[in-house]
Amino acid sequence: MVDAYQRVNSQLVQFAGVERQVFGNVDEEADALVRLFKQSTSSDLVEALAVYHNRRMDAAPLLILEAEAGRAVRPPDS
Repeated sequence: MVDAYQRVNSQLVQFAGVERQVFGNVDEEADALVRLFKQSTSSDLVEALAVYHNRRMDAAPLLILEAEAGRAVRPPDS
């Protein structure tokens, strides 16, 4: 399970900055998920994770466009 997470995370880490631009509240969102993991019922956590995931799926085209736009303006040596 940890290996699978690390593989997926290594592919998604490139979108961290773009998520921050598009969503703005990624830290608060992550903190809320951690709180639910520690304190809440599993159904609350499952619902919150579904919202988190669906939000990103719905924004996937925008996230990709923003990532590509940022990549296009970087100097070749970076």
